[in-house]
Amino acid sequence: MLLGDVFSRLKAHSKRFGWFVREHVENRPHRARRFQASGRNLGVVRFGTWNINGLRRKSEPVRFRLSQRKLDVLAIQETLLHAVDPAFRLAGYKVFEARGLAGPSERGVALLIRKSLMAFVVGTSSPSFLFCKVTGKVLKRHMVVGSVYISHHDTASVVESFKRRLWNVVSHHATTCDIVVMGDFNAPRQLVEQWVQAVHPDFEVLGLSHGSRTRRDGRSVIDHICVLRGQHVKSDKAQAHNGFLASDHFPVTSRFRFKWDVPLEEDEPEWQRTVYSVRSLLTPLTPEAEEQSPPVINKFVNHNRFGVLAEECDELEEGDTEGLDYLAQKFVSTVESVGKECGMVHVQSSKNRSPFLLKSFLRFSRRLQDVGLRLESATDEAERVELLESRESLRRRMLLKLRQSKLLRFRKAVIRAERNIRLDPRAYWKWVKTRFHRASGSSRMLQPVVHPVTGRLCSNPREISEAWAAHYGGLASDVTGHSRNASHWQECLHSFPQSPQLAELDVEIKPSEVVQAIEELKYNKAPGSDRIPAEIFKLVRCGSGESEAWYSLFTLIHSMFQFGHVPDCWQSSVVVSIYKKGELTDTGNYRGISLMPVA
Repeated sequence: MLLGDVFSRLKAHSKRFGWFVREHVENRPHRARRFQASGRNLGVVRFGTWNINGLRRKSEPVRFRLSQRKLDVLAIQETLLHAVDPAFRLAGYKVFEARGLAGPSERGVALLIRKSLMAFVVGTSSPSFLFCKVTGKVLKRHMVVGSVYISHHDTASVVESFKRRLWNVVSHHATTCDIVVMGDFNAPRQLVEQWVQAVHPDFEVLGLSHGSRTRRDGRSVIDHICVLRGQHVKSDKAQAHNGFLASDHFPVTSRFRFKWDVPLEEDEPEWQRTVYSVRSLLTPLTPEAEEQSPPVINKFVNHNRFGVLAEECDELEEGDTEGLDYLAQKFVSTVESVGKECGMVHVQSSKNRSPFLLKSFLRFSRRLQDVGLRLESATDEAERVELLESRESLRRRMLLKLRQSKLLRFRKAVIRAERNIRLDPRAYWKWVKTRFHRASGSSRMLQPVVHPVTGRLCSNPREISEAWAAHYGGLASDVTGHSRNASHWQECLHSFPQSPQLAELDVEIKPSEVVQAIEELKYNKAPGSDRIPAEIFKLVRCGSGESEAWYSLFTLIHSMFQFGHVPDCWQSSVVVSIYKKGELTDTGNYRGISLMPVA
């Protein structure tokens, strides 16, 4: 029987038996995939602007907008943040601020840029405008984005200052960067076009494809997105999202589409880092913690995995350095696996976190959207008045709920910080810095540096790593050639006067000496490449004399001393560059600190 006959018979009996029958149709290739198949690549960057009128008390609507529209760059106006206010933080985004003053025309602006993109402030900023240079994997050509707020007060002076600042940005970056200026201009599109085209005639103010106004109380469009782009970029029309009522302005969004004739680079692999939480077990602060600590410690030091490791340590032969390397690496992996089973380990990843959203806020947002849809279709005047009052009531209740939840979260954070003063000082000071310190003017983790050999500015993460490797490789280079010349150092030793030998240095290591060395280790110190902190060794020492974990650790240390060999996993160090002074792009202005394994 042919397939066509089978399909026709099934379709004929479908109504009788309640079946749903249709012919299978293959999925059509997506437009972006067809574009890539032609030998070119397509990248998209989403950006938007929003006059929020109070960034801190309306942080939840901002999180919702970023999560809903998946924006890469968001320009904020009227942040109402002053110099004495704590820094504003948002998970997954880097926050750049130009804080305002007491004047009505200086209410502050900000730029929220996704952490997967590298960004730093360009030139000087003011409470009315802020510019940042942005680059990343999709942005093969750099982009300068700006957040602008021009109020009704002192409009002429602010516009002249904005023109001068925009001319400075265009003159320095127009040949190498695309420029996007977004914000609340408090002026119609035609007037804004005159302002920006007076600086550069190719500037374009995007029109609205969705929505006819950008203010809740009015019919005018005063929030605009101005672009100065190259031929490789296409921009969609702007969209005003009229259903969002957290502010008297509506968010305005658009996107850039980049076309390239060269393949895009592969994404950087996400790194994962193991972090141990042991201090609370060693120094419990509450009666509940004191009761829970002994069982967890006993479970850790007496785990079966350490018993297997101890048996393999007994089979280690004299002078077997390869076996010592294997056992040391197995000790590191055993500590990590047993720590995960005991709940002492969590993994940190480079993947950007999504903004946290309150469930109550999501409920209010859905109800507001429903009221907005009913308001658009309502024809009766009395019904419209009732819906407007309902919408305003919901908006006020939503803002009140946000303030209450934020106060509750802050109280919980203060209580947790108070306990961490003694339990985990590092976590306490990290919270203090996050809460009360101003944000930096650049993305520190992706600071561009000049390659010490080629002299080229490196902005890609892989290129930055290669530049640092070349810098530290040059510092450790063997200029004289004597570093690995054994005969040279023997001659140097013979030239020194002979001293009596210290026989006590050749005595085998005792368990009491290892215990004393572990007790002298300090808390809250950064671990090395094996990620095992000093607190783990103190935890192993708690089972001294009877646990398999202690026996395995002592056997490894004793074998290292007897063989005169340090395992490979404990020979490498992690070098961290600490900025000292001078130009940020010069690798010579940093001090390298080596984080060595505790063992």
